[in-house]
Amino acid sequence: MQAATLNNISIKEYIKISKAQDQKYEYHDGQIFAMAGVTINHSKISTNIIGQLDSRLLSKNSMCETFNSDARLHIEVSNKIVYPDAMVVCGAFERSTAEKESITNPTVIVEVLSESTESYDRGDKYYSYQQVPSLKEYFLVAQDKKQVDVFTRGDKNMWRFTRYEASNEVLKIESIDVDIPFDLI
Repeated sequence: MQAATLNNISIKEYIKISKAQDQKYEYHDGQIFAMAGVTINHSKISTNIIGQLDSRLLSKNSMCETFNSDARLHIEVSNKIVYPDAMVVCGAFERSTAEKESITNPTVIVEVLSESTESYDRGDKYYSYQQVPSLKEYFLVAQDKKQVDVFTRGDKNMWRFTRYEASNEVLKIESIDVDIPFDLI
């Protein structure tokens, strides 16, 4: 992620800038950061995950809905607006009071890792996601090896870590009762 030249801007100004340009930006409490482009592999993995989530949720007549990386997430407590690679919202999705096109209540978030974002996705971004009360599971999917790391919120806001590495494993998404064979992502 690269810093843009503008600092101390409002969410309203951020949205205006975002709409005026083809570039996606994340908003971090007054600062905007240009998002790096994605690789073909990153795009394929994201599409596979979203497709699998959609089809499994639809087949269950679930009250959950899948969103792709065009949907913004507003983390209100830290005043950040980000674009997860995929989100699942269960029940009615809630809109940000500051920006009506941003969601505030994901149940599941998926990020596909890249060389330039991995430390951010595992560090500061993960910390920010933990501030979202509705979030139950956070998935980090490697694109350069067969590995998916899952962080699941437990009792007393404790997070449990699970790693999947074998092609024959099935990813268990507990919060939405969905299983996805590893090879399908």
